[in-house]
Amino acid sequence: MKRTRLERRTPLTAKTGLVRRTPLREVSAKRAAAGVTPSRRRDTGPGQATRDLVMERDGYCCAWCGRQLLTGPRSLQHRHARGMGGTTDPAANSPSNLILLCGSATTPGGCHLFAEQRSDEARIAGLWVPSWQNPADVPVLHAAYGPCLLLDDGSVIPLEKDAA
Repeated sequence: MKRTRLERRTPLTAKTGLVRRTPLREVSAKRAAAGVTPSRRRDTGPGQATRDLVMERDGYCCAWCGRQLLTGPRSLQHRHARGMGGTTDPAANSPSNLILLCGSATTPGGCHLFAEQRSDEARIAGLWVPSWQNPADVPVLHAAYGPCLLLDDGSVIPLEKDAA
């Protein structure tokens, strides 16, 4: 039988199983006795009230294609990206920075993936905003309202067609 480089350097063979030095039960018991709780991932997304406000503002429809989203895949798009790992900046989850889109950021066929691809068309439509711009100042070509500005109170200011 031919040995691999790893097997030549170490005493591991296919017959030896990997064994934990301390069983997981003991590790859990020690952590519980010390009062250590497992860390949870930090939630950096918008709260439920903000989610409801944005979905109501957008009429439970995709802001880009206008498809009804009472059921089926839908998600909130951060127009100005939160960045890897999220952020604690409250402006990132403001209603002016969020729009309701169909699909998800990873599934093909949805408007959210289109927005996440950061194309010029999506930028011009206001689906994503460069980092140096304030989302409240960047118009969105909204399926229900046409060209408009999204405000932090959940309202919309319609713009004339030439302004967008």
